Amino acid sequence: MFQLQLQGSFYNASEFQNTSSHHREVPGDLPGHLVPAIWWFIAGFLYLIFALKHFYDCKLQNLKFKASVEIPYRCSGITIKPFFNIKSLPVTAWAKLILGNVYFDLDVFVSHFQRMNTKHQLPHLQHDTIAFCFIMSGLVDLLCVWPYTRRLLPMGVDYVFFSLTFFTEALQFVTHLHGRIPVDVRLHQLQATVAAMTVLILAAEVCFRKRSEFPVIRALLMLLQATWMFHVMSGLVPLMSVSIDDFDPVPPDGPTVVGSPLRQERGASVLALHLACHTARLFWADRQPGLRLALHVCHQDQAAEEVT
Repeated sequence: MFQLQLQGSFYNASEFQNTSSHHREVPGDLPGHLVPAIWWFIAGFLYLIFALKHFYDCKLQNLKFKASVEIPYRCSGITIKPFFNIKSLPVTAWAKLILGNVYFDLDVFVSHFQRMNTKHQLPHLQHDTIAFCFIMSGLVDLLCVWPYTRRLLPMGVDYVFFSLTFFTEALQFVTHLHGRIPVDVRLHQLQATVAAMTVLILAAEVCFRKRSEFPVIRALLMLLQATWMFHVMSGLVPLMSVSIDDFDPVPPDGPTVVGSPLRQERGASVLALHLACHTARLFWADRQPGLRLALHVCHQDQAAEEVT
């Protein structure tokens, strides 16, 4: 009965099968993956900068560090009399809200009409679901920072919505793999694993709000997702739309003969090692001499102030 209703409606359920397109075409397209990677990178970079800034500001002012999803940028004050006087700017929350809306509006109201009643619609709706949760998290962050609404919201609601964003991402990526080639499946599985790790870090951050390492690890995991997507898409998706058969042909003896590594489980297994090396490179950059020198100078300045 449910199938008959779907076939009689505007959408045909048989058109939503996702198998044939991903066996014939390159997995995904370049703009559809680069745009989310850009706003993941911007959000992760801002979280990292403001978490470190908040930590060292608390050190220099002898204040207790307390983590939160949104750490506003403290400024000397932007005053336009008699309208407002801004002493802190929630930069990351506005970035999440604006960038998420840009992707969501373009994908839903522009590209959506080109995919009406086609097999490509449901995978894109899954991406839109992730973008919508990202937008809602940015909106909740703004409400938690604004003094007039902050007192009305329950404590920790910003962590709930941000955890829901990464949980939705992991869930959508796991159920996003029907009919994909092994390499494409493994790419999404690794991305979902990083998202699940971010949920665990957020849970630990809620339990230990006075520890500064959890906001930094959360930001680094977001940067890992963005840079991993950049790294993978630059090598896996060509700049022009071509068939996957052009560089991964099926042997003339038939499909039983093993083809190129793109169609092998062996090639997909190498991706886990690739992600491990990519992660090590990202976290190794955090331990460079320049950063250690900056931290040493910061501690010297703090010691000089205490002596004075």
